[in-house]
Order: sequence, then C-alpha cells, then structure tokens
Amino acid sequence: MFFNTKHTTALCFVTCMAFSSSSIADIVISGTRVIYKSDQKSVNVRLENKGNNPLLVQSWLDTGDDNAEPGSITVPFTATPPVSRIDAKRGQTIKLMYTAST
Repeated sequence: MFFNTKHTTALCFVTCMAFSSSSIADIVISGTRVIYKSDQKSVNVRLENKGNNPLLVQSWLDTGDDNAEPGSITVPFTATPPVSRIDAKRGQTIKLMYTAST
C-alpha cells in the first residue's frame, strides 16, 4: 500500500483527533491571588459559571508538590465548601480560613 504526503497528513490528523481530549473552561475565578490579612478570620474567593450548564466544582489547598500524597499534605488553611454545584450563569463563594494554632 502506497501513502503519499496527502494521505500521511490526513492519517496524522485523524490520529491526533482520536487521542485529543476536550475541556471546559466555564469557571472563572475572581482574581489570581488572595491576600489574607492577619486580622481577618476568613477571605472569600468568588467563582462564576459563565457556561450554559451546571457544573460541579471541587476546591482544595496544597503546597504545590505534584508528587505528594493527598492525605499527607498539611497547610494552615481550609477551603469551604470543598465541593459545590454552580448553576449556569450563577456564582459561588469559597471561604478560605486560617486553621493553624497561633
């Protein structure tokens, strides 16, 4: 069987499309940084669903270590609610609270 450049290009395209994955970028976070002042009990982060479908969102805090086991990570903050549903064109507030002893 003989393949020319046109057939090879088409085969590569079909192969790439078969192994590609889709993603949804409908959740928008209000800001890229959180400033937590020492006299505050909590800080709110606003999430907005810009899409047309309800979405389930999971929030967590970690140290940024990709190799760490989730059960072994300790950070001095907590995020609530850890899981929430955000309806289409609606928003949700995630509360960050300092939990370490002073």
